[in-house]
Amino acid sequence: IEFSVQSHSVDVCTEHNDQREVENVFKGVVLEDSIALDDGSKVVLTQDEWADKMNDLINTFQNICIIDDSSADRIGVTATSSVLDIIVDEIDTFVKEHSIFTDKITIPNDAVYRFLKQHCKDKLKDLEFRNSNQKLKIDFESNPLKISGTKIAIQKAQQEINQMMSQIDSQNHRVTKAGVDSLFSDSTKAQSIISPVEEDSETIIIV
Repeated sequence: IEFSVQSHSVDVCTEHNDQREVENVFKGVVLEDSIALDDGSKVVLTQDEWADKMNDLINTFQNICIIDDSSADRIGVTATSSVLDIIVDEIDTFVKEHSIFTDKITIPNDAVYRFLKQHCKDKLKDLEFRNSNQKLKIDFESNPLKISGTKIAIQKAQQEINQMMSQIDSQNHRVTKAGVDSLFSDSTKAQSIISPVEEDSETIIIV
């Protein structure tokens, strides 16, 4: 028996006259399976990488597999029994690597968090942009920072943010001039003095 799997049918060539026996043999050779997609993995179907992966699998297993991604919550695979598990495992691995996950990075103290938020926004936005194909999003409006994206993107973000934090230096300075205490006792007045200095010098000042 020779056969070719098409999009909606299977072409069978045989010299056997018993159609039912041919059908039984065929049903034992061609199998179906599917990979379920949750909310975090549905985005995989919209990625260019998925189109490339699917075409690569179809070309590799030409005429012996069908990959159906027309459903929003599953990827169906029809293939011969000899290659079905291989194809399903490859798709499952791909889905896990390209699904969207969430994680958090806890900033060790308020001064470092304020520095990142006030002076590193452009760097964090650039980090997002460079990993936009991995769906990276960084919410730095609260501590811990919330990160979403593929596992690869989250790992890159964690590495770069940790590197940013490692480059932030902290020093203590005692000011003993007369009248300083009264000047900074009013938080509104103190902030009006400190804010321009922080902006110009790219520092965070905690009194």
